[in-house]
Amino acid sequence: MSIRDFSKIYGALVLFHLAVLYRGEGGAMLWLSKPLIVGALLVFVISKLKEVSGLKPIIWALLFSWLGDIALMYDYNWSFLAGMGAFALAQIAYITWYARNWKGLHLSSLMLSLVISIGALYLLLSLVSLPEDLRVPVYGYFGLISIHLTLSLQTWSRAGINVFPALGIFLFVFSDWWIAWAKFGGGLNADSHNSLIIMMSYASAQGLIALGIYHRLITPDPRRI
Repeated sequence: MSIRDFSKIYGALVLFHLAVLYRGEGGAMLWLSKPLIVGALLVFVISKLKEVSGLKPIIWALLFSWLGDIALMYDYNWSFLAGMGAFALAQIAYITWYARNWKGLHLSSLMLSLVISIGALYLLLSLVSLPEDLRVPVYGYFGLISIHLTLSLQTWSRAGINVFPALGIFLFVFSDWWIAWAKFGGGLNADSHNSLIIMMSYASAQGLIALGIYHRLITPDPRRI
């Protein structure tokens, strides 16, 4: 299956889940629609494993993300930390891929990533009050996603690869920022609006990162992307 064909399926799955959220449905519909998003990406990337080398870190990243999605669907005290831990492992897997494709330091990209990361953290801390027992895990996770953002911008600038993975991690930062704001700072008045914004940005982020990297691996000349 080509990226274009899969993208149509992926988009339909995302719209299906957004419709479930908009209608306020829970239970089986919610448990079916949310895991399908990253689950479909995971199946697609696994299906390309024999055709393209270098996809294993992406598979691990999607697997941990899928587990994180499921953990965050539970309403227990442990679920938020478990989900954040799974997503931290996903960020490490993405970082591993970028580290293997490191092309050297690009100052302007480094400065841009620092501005985005520091700005997002400052804005978050001005809007929310994190519980004391969650501060270290949240800051640690934020550090990992900032490294992912930095390496993504570095790789894109140096290697000339497509901009989609860099755009994807930016949306990932935005999605996680909104999760923290909604959970600890109130977010928007309507919970459904928070969920729609979070899932729209998150699903777009995962698709842009995974499919963008896959497209890079199957394209000999990065300038053709």
